[in-house]
Amino acid sequence: MEIGDIKWNETILKGAAELDVIISENQAQLMALHCKELVAWNRITNLTSITDPEEIAVKHVIDSLAPANMMKKQARIIDIGTGGGFPGIPLKILRNDLDVLLLDSSRKKISFLKQVIIKTGLKGISAVHSRAEDLSTKPGMTGSFDIAICRAFSSLENILNMASPFLKNDGIIIAMKGKEAGTEAEQFIAGTGHFVDLTIKEYELPLMCQERAIITIKGASKN
Repeated sequence: MEIGDIKWNETILKGAAELDVIISENQAQLMALHCKELVAWNRITNLTSITDPEEIAVKHVIDSLAPANMMKKQARIIDIGTGGGFPGIPLKILRNDLDVLLLDSSRKKISFLKQVIIKTGLKGISAVHSRAEDLSTKPGMTGSFDIAICRAFSSLENILNMASPFLKNDGIIIAMKGKEAGTEAEQFIAGTGHFVDLTIKEYELPLMCQERAIITIKGASKN
């Protein structure tokens, strides 16, 4: 299997369908273009430890699509700590109606993401080099996003602190986690000292039978 070949594309289509997400051949090709660039840049810049084509398809692309049906139309989304562009870029390819901002503190990763945006021709998506704490105070950033999404890069407490300044009053946080999500969520709720509108959606990562969870936090805005 090679990224972008028939078997790879079939893996993307099949895995997405198991998550009740339907993607087109053209969308699969755009996702392949993203991943080809990821592998090429990864030879000189550390973007990901996952380099096997099938694992990239499942653990990066398909997993990124898991929250797609949870997002309202034309939502403005910030992907905090996006790294190689997951989940932001696959979500944008799938849902062209979304307005996506990719945020990362690594300048090299942002350079990579800007190149991917150019090569894929995607509109309504941008990449910014900054720390979340710094960007959240900038004009047009505070209280202006419908969704802040983070994929397995920090604790729920840290995600809440980083994401909440970006959110509109009715905005939500989506945290993509592994199999220990339930335990972490319980500890998080106990530690906040107040009511938190939190839900957990557990799912199995298609084709690899690995446990995953999406934690949604509502009412987290500080605005």
